[in-house]
Amino acid sequence: MSELRDAHNGSGTGPDPVESTRRLPLALVYAAGVIAAMGLGKFDVFAVQLQDDLEISLGQVGWVVSAITGISALLGTPAGLWLGRRSMRGTLLTGLWCVAAAGAGGGLAPGLGALLPLRAAEGIGYLMVVIACPTLIVRLSAPPDRGPALALWGTFVPVGLALSTALGGAVGSVTDWRGWMFVMAALTALPATVLTFTRLGTLAPATPRPSAKHRTARPGNRPLVVLLALGFCMVSLVTVAVFVLIPIFLQRELGYSRADAGATAGFISLVSVGGGFLIGWLMHRKQDVRPVALGSFLVVIAAWVAFRAGVGTVLFIAGAATISGLNGVMVGLILASVPRLAAESGDLGLANGIVTQGGSLGSLLGPPLFNAGVEHWGWHAVGWFSTAGMAVCWLLMAPTVRPSGTASAAPA
Repeated sequence: MSELRDAHNGSGTGPDPVESTRRLPLALVYAAGVIAAMGLGKFDVFAVQLQDDLEISLGQVGWVVSAITGISALLGTPAGLWLGRRSMRGTLLTGLWCVAAAGAGGGLAPGLGALLPLRAAEGIGYLMVVIACPTLIVRLSAPPDRGPALALWGTFVPVGLALSTALGGAVGSVTDWRGWMFVMAALTALPATVLTFTRLGTLAPATPRPSAKHRTARPGNRPLVVLLALGFCMVSLVTVAVFVLIPIFLQRELGYSRADAGATAGFISLVSVGGGFLIGWLMHRKQDVRPVALGSFLVVIAAWVAFRAGVGTVLFIAGAATISGLNGVMVGLILASVPRLAAESGDLGLANGIVTQGGSLGSLLGPPLFNAGVEHWGWHAVGWFSTAGMAVCWLLMAPTVRPSGTASAAPA
């Protein structure tokens, strides 16, 4: 594989974008993102055990789950602007090592007061990873492949959640949640070590920052990035909370063991990959994605059907899998739209940061909100919250969705 040159800052001129997609480096960048995303769901299978061990409420467990996204929710926009001018290789590596170190520290935390700051420290690393990876994907992809590649990137969270819940369920049969934290730290250190001591997949051609003329060419489109980010916030608020609740529902309502709940939740999370592939395929064929995107309203129906006391196993899994698949469609559509809106508003780094902040805010608020709702009002709270969240999502996102599923090239 030929070596590529990484931009240590985003300013000035740089080499032209690649003419052909670099698939092996893309796969490595994607894998790094997936492993970082595993940290989002590493407490899902252990939620009941964590609640008992630390003597905390289900709502507090929700804050432990979502604290990793707190930094992104607060600092996504300025971090995107600042990191966009720096080496993406260094950003990715620093982020991975930060996630690994903070995760190992979490395994030693004596209580909630120590665990929450360490989860926030993981969030610093996670933010660096999720800003670096999509930027590298744009730089490593030929212009016609950027939309589908970013749609596939949109599956990194559900794939990470699937692997985390499935592996966590298996590991949970031989160790407790603290041992699982050390296992996750070791897993995160693997890609960090590979990327530290090799040049594989970490070097990418710079995508030059747009000229002042380009940056001001379409100032009216900058608000569309914000609307897209707010829509992403609502999608994440609903779907991340649902993913967190799936293993809890399986154990409490359907009598699953921890291992079986983890494996089943992992399978359900993987359905999102199918949604990501679908939206990517439609974009590659330049099909109108709006009818498929509108199908995301089925999330509301599925939430009401699946999350209710007395539901059968088959019906629950079908409803949860529907939510998972539609999550893949929506996230893929959102992330594939970023380069187009960035090309029109003039700054890919800033656009990535804004959208990351929106998604992270939803991921931060969703689990504690839904968990508290379930504690106070029962499982039908999932249906009510999902209805409100998806309605707001589409009011915000409607102006950003275009007839064509294609995404423009990044600013050049």
